[in-house]
Amino acid sequence: WIPVAQVLDSASHPCLVVFGGHMGGVLSVRLDARGEHVFSGDGVGTVRKWKIQSGDCVLVMRGHDGPVLCVDVTSDGSAVFSGGDDGTIKKWDAETGVEMLSLVGHEKDVLCVRITLDGQIVCSGGQDTVRLWNGATGTSSKIMRGHGGLVYAVVLNAVASRVHSASNDKSIREWDAASGECL
Repeated sequence: WIPVAQVLDSASHPCLVVFGGHMGGVLSVRLDARGEHVFSGDGVGTVRKWKIQSGDCVLVMRGHDGPVLCVDVTSDGSAVFSGGDDGTIKKWDAETGVEMLSLVGHEKDVLCVRITLDGQIVCSGGQDTVRLWNGATGTSSKIMRGHGGLVYAVVLNAVASRVHSASNDKSIREWDAASGECL
């Protein structure tokens, strides 16, 4: 491991802010909609909230039993969702750091998580499945099977009627969110 300060040459590669303080490698990052905070997940199971202007860590959230592989934040910045190699998705209060929900259902790692702008629908991917969840209650509403490998990325359209997923099976699939059918 090489410290970031030794890798960046400030004369030829100016870096505005270094967000330092994670105890493990940083595995995921997401900017809030207002551009005021960055949320990150690390290899020791913490989610951190950083102030963009100063680079200060203003909140640490602990609750995963292993690395945090993905994070997403609601458009108003009030809640953060994180997925881990413990197979869970956590919903956190982005102001207090309190765990609000634990979404349980993936058999293995949660490799990606995306939420609708209001945080009401959560989409996640992992071991060959894509899942939809109710972001308020934490209940699983759909399980979409069809990939022949790990699902590394998911995205919802603006009205959450379609889901696209990307897998190491060399495919991108489009799903109907209401029926769970691959289109």
